[in-house]
Amino acid sequence: MPLPPKTVADCIDGSDENPKFCSRLNRCGEGEFYCGGNEPRCIPVTEVNNGVSDCENTDLKSPLNDTHSPWKTDDSLKCFQLLGSGSFGKVYEAIDQTDVVNPNVAVKCVDIRKTLRCSAASNFSTRDVGYFAAVLNEIVVLSGLSNDHVVRYISCWAEAEGTEKLDRFQLQAYVDSLLLNSASSTGLMWVPPSNIYIKMELCQFTLKYFLENHQLIPNFANGHVAAIFKDIATGLSYIHSKGFIHRDIKPGNIFCKVHPICGCIWKMGDLGLATRDLDKTFGQVGTDCYRSPEMKRGFGYTTKADMWSLGLVFLELVQQDGNGFNVAQVSEKLHNLGISRHRYLYLKEAVVQERFAIWVKVINKLVNPDEMKRISSTELEVALNRIYY
Repeated sequence: MPLPPKTVADCIDGSDENPKFCSRLNRCGEGEFYCGGNEPRCIPVTEVNNGVSDCENTDLKSPLNDTHSPWKTDDSLKCFQLLGSGSFGKVYEAIDQTDVVNPNVAVKCVDIRKTLRCSAASNFSTRDVGYFAAVLNEIVVLSGLSNDHVVRYISCWAEAEGTEKLDRFQLQAYVDSLLLNSASSTGLMWVPPSNIYIKMELCQFTLKYFLENHQLIPNFANGHVAAIFKDIATGLSYIHSKGFIHRDIKPGNIFCKVHPICGCIWKMGDLGLATRDLDKTFGQVGTDCYRSPEMKRGFGYTTKADMWSLGLVFLELVQQDGNGFNVAQVSEKLHNLGISRHRYLYLKEAVVQERFAIWVKVINKLVNPDEMKRISSTELEVALNRIYY
């Protein structure tokens, strides 16, 4: 699969190599539905039966009308389509009619009651309240960050029964009161908002999606690798400079924004598990195969835990086995290779493609099992700028 277009104009002149991206970028005209899949295209309404597409082997993605919009208190935000879903809830693409410059946004919808498996009024433990507070963590972290290589936070709100709306500060005050009351109570009677919404900038795809397709790009070279590595390193270094550990770095949490002039801009996102960088942080979180050795062993860790995860992500981009690459097996092997020279030879001979050999040295420094010898995000930025290709 070819690289995404570098400019919007590529999608207009008919010469672009990536019709899937162009179809999503340009949307569909009035009276048409977007038909996704292997051959995405816009189809007339007359070819749609009760909202089900007649496109062969494709899924219809059409603008949702107001009655299907998951939020009820913001008429200026029009839901366009469902982008994805997970254990936390769903992410939608929406049109913000109040923003004439960047109207297309992503809205993460966290279904609180479904997550807590609760009804309108029930008896909850302090653990439930603690989880509810944890849901706000991504909002708190994102709202304090502003960098071209971190997914941009725009706003958030919560909705209770009916049309009651809580902004970020009202929501925070509500949770603080719950935590205060729970300090001396084993059970609480409280009614949580039904949903929390986080509005963010819209990105076109994730690094996970890119990894599943980039092996088919015949001209994928060190220049592309350098651009991706540097963008990600810049975003992570910024997060660390603000005193946070990401704790869930993996391809699915790294996003690409396709800018009409600048081309692909890679960004760190999904900071729901981020925490303050103290002297030592404890707790096994994130995706198991990307966890650092110190986290897996239950030891305290710092921002260096993120660097191990990032090293594995970098490996996925330059590895030999295509979609057959097993992150868990490689991670386990690296855990047991304490001597730097042995790791270097293993990476160079058994993991990394020969044409990407110039990246082995820096990756070897990222996947050092010894946290004290592992390079920091600031050192990584310097190291990447010294690599010539």
